Amino acid sequence: MSLRLFLLFFLLSFTSHAQFSRENKQVVDSLKALFKASKDSNRSAGIYLELSEIYSLIDLDSVVYYARKAEKIASTSFRGTKNKRQRDTLISILAMANNNIGYVQFNKGDLPNALKSHKKALDFWKQVNNEANEGQALNNLGVVYRQLGENKKALNFFKEALELYKTVGDEKVMANTFNNIGGIYKVMDKDSKALEFYAEALKLRKKIGDNRGIATTLNNMGSLYKKLGNIDTALYFFQTSLALIEQVGDQMGIAHASSNIGEIAFLRNDLKVALEMGERALTIGKALGALPIIEKASGLLQKVYSKQGKWDFAYQMQQLHFETIAKISNEEANKTAMLVEMQYQFEKQKEINQLKIEKEKVLREQQQRIQQVITYFITICFVLAAIFSILLFKRYSLMRKQKEIIEKQNNERKIMLQEIHHRVKNNFQIISSMLKLQSYKVMNPQLQTSFEEAINRIHTMATVHEIIYKQKALDALNAQIYLENLISNLRRTFENRSVEIHVESCNDSLELEQTIPLGIIVNELITNSFKHAFVIENAHPQISIQLQKDKSDFVLNYMDNGIGFNQSNFEDSFGLELIKTLVEQLSGHFEIVSDSHWNTHIVIQFSQK
Repeated sequence: MSLRLFLLFFLLSFTSHAQFSRENKQVVDSLKALFKASKDSNRSAGIYLELSEIYSLIDLDSVVYYARKAEKIASTSFRGTKNKRQRDTLISILAMANNNIGYVQFNKGDLPNALKSHKKALDFWKQVNNEANEGQALNNLGVVYRQLGENKKALNFFKEALELYKTVGDEKVMANTFNNIGGIYKVMDKDSKALEFYAEALKLRKKIGDNRGIATTLNNMGSLYKKLGNIDTALYFFQTSLALIEQVGDQMGIAHASSNIGEIAFLRNDLKVALEMGERALTIGKALGALPIIEKASGLLQKVYSKQGKWDFAYQMQQLHFETIAKISNEEANKTAMLVEMQYQFEKQKEINQLKIEKEKVLREQQQRIQQVITYFITICFVLAAIFSILLFKRYSLMRKQKEIIEKQNNERKIMLQEIHHRVKNNFQIISSMLKLQSYKVMNPQLQTSFEEAINRIHTMATVHEIIYKQKALDALNAQIYLENLISNLRRTFENRSVEIHVESCNDSLELEQTIPLGIIVNELITNSFKHAFVIENAHPQISIQLQKDKSDFVLNYMDNGIGFNQSNFEDSFGLELIKTLVEQLSGHFEIVSDSHWNTHIVIQFSQK
């Protein structure tokens, strides 16, 4: 049985998700009973996938749980299946499971993993040549890129998806794509174009009776009219959207529409309705664990409570609002950085291993050919001299070609490794830009300081990759060049401070594993000096950094002529803990020493690996 027919079999048991919302226990119990009775892996995976689809309206965690179950069964069965039809069915299950997982990751603010899941879904659909669902995966990728602020890239994905849908004639997903393109044009302030595409989406969704889609488009149109200042029209669209989405039972849609109605009510000074809608959205957001909804609803409630003079409640909502923003930002930055670094390490190791395998292969081939030539030479050494000369010439030509091929492969892989470093550096710049954009929304000075420190640390890691892709050697960095580049970046960060920084370093090479910890240590020390050492007026503020080689050890001397290092005030700070942790990572030693010439003198010693 094909997956489409299999899912249709279950869909016939209930006509809509709205019916599920009324009879959820009965439907879920029925599916679970079918699962227990099933001995077919395709049917079992399909049941889990259908449970994942059903829970998409009410419980995001359950969506992921059942999608993972379906993915696991399908992956295991796929490895033991040779029948093409069954393999295509299992690939389709894997694609839909990853699509559902990506949907939850997106709604929980985990955009990097959402991109990864939807990309996997796209690759699976391409394997089975399913253009309609391939277009849906392109659509999903566009939605995530839109949330990341990469509007042009998102628009390209939507347009590519639209062309596929026109080919297969799928009106439902065509309407979804029209709606998404309208959203992009709205963000790009092309309001007339946005309204044009929203209208096309609404027309198609009404034609096919897609109430859930109609509600989504109406909600989007309401947001557009609110942006244009037409409050009455916006409220009409929001209320109509909410009425439809309540019939469907889509909790995420209810939360969005309720929050939007609450915003309109606040603008009209109808605090009662604003409070009711905000609390409803916040309750749903907390139940689903959807951080964007919590952020929006808590912001609305903070404004309502402030206007009512309920300062304690207003403060609680403001605190929740800022905490949610910070949580979204930190999760995105950390996961993106981890993803970029893991991808870099994987691709680098993969290229190194591949290069090693191919070199060994070429060497074996050369050895085999040489042995053959020697054996052949002994056999025919007394035959015609002309034949010997020809063979020798062929051997020489073959080895020359092989040498050229090897040199070409080495150059290509070196370029690829440099490109990887370049991309990693660019991705770090993207992370830095995302943090900067997010910091503009944060009013808390401490959070802003944390953002700035995180950005400086990311710049330090980016500097390593920037130097690597600009140099010939890819396994180590020149210490002098590295420190000069690092200090140059830090000077731009503190360009408003007239502090002289002197750098003196040996020209020995630093291993790549040592550069990032050392760079972050120097970053933390300089940042600490600018923030704390020169708070009192100083005619000639100076910082001196010396990196010398003592036998097999590196010795870093960091000095400034500020007010002096107060270890008791700095003991519990994150900066010092980070420095100590990184020194341990370098298997080094950290010491604060007395110096008659410098008020602060720190010595860090570590071994060359």
